[in-house]
Amino acid sequence: MTPAWLSLGNSPFNASGSKFIQVVCGPSDNNVWAVDNLGKVFIRTQITNECPVGEDWKIVEGALVKQIVISNHSVWALKQDGSLLRRFGISHSDFSGDYWKKIPGNFFALAVTPYDELWAIDQHFRLRGHITQAYRPPLLEMFHNDESEVTSEKGSHDDETIAPDDVTWEFI
Repeated sequence: MTPAWLSLGNSPFNASGSKFIQVVCGPSDNNVWAVDNLGKVFIRTQITNECPVGEDWKIVEGALVKQIVISNHSVWALKQDGSLLRRFGISHSDFSGDYWKKIPGNFFALAVTPYDELWAIDQHFRLRGHITQAYRPPLLEMFHNDESEVTSEKGSHDDETIAPDDVTWEFI
């Protein structure tokens, strides 16, 4: 296929005067999110190998944001007031997830690696690194002693497995 820019047509959301100000692609080719000038979040639906541009934009309810970043397992959002949100319930069958959950901190900008290593610039322009701990059942620990395998599974836990004090920020 010859590389080309394709018009995806007019979005029905443009009728309200909104325009996309950010488009973000996740590490997998079928995960595309956008933010409009009103702070609404959108996800591109039905992206497949057969239809790589997808079919439509769907609103992701629950938050108005200024920035989003995507890893292999998570979508993080920065609200206008600097508060941080993480989208939970994302799976291979539902890329939009279920709900946003506030994460402690107040920031100016975000970046994330494919393995959920979140980086942020705080309100005082200092770099911060987000440390998360993935829950691993004891039985799995016997079979997975390689640190690289532990890293690749970050973010694959359920919401109930993380205690609130497991989420910390480190000044870099």
